[in-house]
Amino acid sequence: MIEQSNLPTRRVNISTQKMLGGIGSILILLGWMTGVGILFGIVGAVLWLIGMYQLSNILGKPSIFQKALIGFVLNIAGMVIAFAPFALTMVIAFPFGL
Repeated sequence: MIEQSNLPTRRVNISTQKMLGGIGSILILLGWMTGVGILFGIVGAVLWLIGMYQLSNILGKPSIFQKALIGFVLNIAGMVIAFAPFALTMVIAFPFGL
């Protein structure tokens, strides 16, 4: 059974948002490199979030950006929680450095 709405359909061009999200995702993956990797990760995250924001505005669904932002924040919190025991162990085991 196919549901049809009485609303008129319109085609939208989301190629810019797809490109921002794709480039952002690739840069986030390159964020694990040493050296300038952290810069790639930050720039990639910003590009990805901008792409999600613009996509949600174009489609008129703010829940797209809200859910993407919640997922992003939870991801950062998870990495901090996962790294905290290691950092605490290093501070306790080597209080004056290596």
